[in-house]
Amino acid sequence: GWRLHDEHGWSYTFPPHILLAGAIVQVHTGCGTNTPGDLFWCNDGTAVWNNEGDTVFLFDAAGILVNQYSYR
Repeated sequence: GWRLHDEHGWSYTFPPHILLAGAIVQVHTGCGTNTPGDLFWCNDGTAVWNNEGDTVFLFDAAGILVNQYSYR
């Protein structure tokens, strides 16, 4: 139930995934095959991130904001 959401309305819900303590998972924008360390946000040919800047928000399964990252 964890999800990523950006300023402009795109949303990605994490698939069922086990992440061990201290492990890292990278979420890639584009299509691919999920592995334990790499997940893919396949957005059907539409860009997720905006060239002029964007913010991504990470929400846990309860809908609580856990982290965010902005670029400009």
